[in-house]
Amino acid sequence: MIRQSVLTAMISWDSSTYNHASSNSLVFYPTTEPSFSSKQAISLQFDSVAPGSGITGRLSCYSSPVFPKQMAFQGIVVIFDFDRTLIDDDSDRWVVTQMELTEVFNQLRPSLPWNTLMDRMMKELYLRGKTVDDIANCLRKTPLDSHIIAAIKAAHSLGCDMKIVSDANQFFIETILEQHGLLGCFSEIFTNPTLVDEGVLRILPYHASTSSPHACNLCPSNLCKGLVLESIHASAPKSKKQRVIYLGDGRGDFCPTLKLGGGDFVMPRKNYPLWDLICSNPKVKAEVHEWSTAKGLEKILLHLINTTPIKAKNF
Repeated sequence: MIRQSVLTAMISWDSSTYNHASSNSLVFYPTTEPSFSSKQAISLQFDSVAPGSGITGRLSCYSSPVFPKQMAFQGIVVIFDFDRTLIDDDSDRWVVTQMELTEVFNQLRPSLPWNTLMDRMMKELYLRGKTVDDIANCLRKTPLDSHIIAAIKAAHSLGCDMKIVSDANQFFIETILEQHGLLGCFSEIFTNPTLVDEGVLRILPYHASTSSPHACNLCPSNLCKGLVLESIHASAPKSKKQRVIYLGDGRGDFCPTLKLGGGDFVMPRKNYPLWDLICSNPKVKAEVHEWSTAKGLEKILLHLINTTPIKAKNF
């Protein structure tokens, strides 16, 4: 059961007692437990933290029972969609709006697939004298909720294998993650690749477009997230059971959701297309945990991680 705890604590800057989750968030493993019956992992939020200083305060903590620190949650794979899941906005629309491409974007939208359209927008920016650095500077201003940052860093510090599967693109995702200190938390990012060709940022399809890339009628031709999930499963060590927590919001996240098993979890954003599709489809085997806010996502994700046992495969 999820438990809200409020306590007063004195914490020293000691790397042997906690994992550093972010500049203002710590995952703390108490060495003494005056108010807990079993070892807890507690997410603590501070306005600022200075190495070497003690911190005293009244702290609102989300906590749930966890396995000992040394057991690390290897075997739990956390997969994030990016747009409207990891970030609240859509990275493509952010660039289109912030860099004043809305008019030409709307003119071309009816005639081009989304991935091709965004590649065309990058050429338009080049023709207007904008550089790749200008695009990067725009992306660095993309808002990212502090609860999402804390959730990702906490899950990573606990040993989860963090991945992104997104129909955005490599340059947009990596630039935003790097700006917020999250790029190193993810072992793999599956998305549309990018390159710079004579000063133009090019956005390419994940699946080659020279032939029909997949037979899935649920996904766009440039990326089938279900195939990506299958490849993630196929690359897992044979000796270890793998349990997936999949977070998403859009129609493109429904295909991989259908490929999750009974021991997996899906976290759809409430009142978004993925949530609607799950609600109307009894074929979903994974355990469903909906979320609406970044704070809710953090709370549910860490609860699932902390309460999900991993056993070795016996087959």
